[in-house]
Amino acid sequence: MNLIERVKNIITTPKTEWLVIDNEAGTPNSVIRGYVLPLAGIAAVAAFIGYAFIGFNTFGIKVSGIDWGLYQALTILLSAVVGVLLSAFVIDALAPTFKSEKNFNKSVQLAAFAYTPAWIGGIVNILPSLAIIGSLFGLYGLYL
Repeated sequence: MNLIERVKNIITTPKTEWLVIDNEAGTPNSVIRGYVLPLAGIAAVAAFIGYAFIGFNTFGIKVSGIDWGLYQALTILLSAVVGVLLSAFVIDALAPTFKSEKNFNKSVQLAAFAYTPAWIGGIVNILPSLAIIGSLFGLYGLYL
């Protein structure tokens, strides 16, 4: 399945998409390279453009610049990978509590696909003053 179809399905029809995901054998490496980095990369590029060229005002001071944009973009990429892996470790550790089997590969899939709305909402970072709205998309990930 291609990336666009997966994103569309995980957001619009999560119940049926989780059944499809359950039948896939994804390794942490393949999930991070094939799903996390492309989606977080889109959010990172949007943040770079927004913070480097558009910027935002804080207390009457305009904050923008290439270095600020690079900082935001790298922060998004690194936090995406680290966030998925840390979430997967927690999910895997708590799996027996929920009468589920410990399976780190499936835990990585769950964490990665649950972050989808947050990365899609990251596109709003192209206008830094609206970035808080984009972060609200991540709340839908709790439902997923």
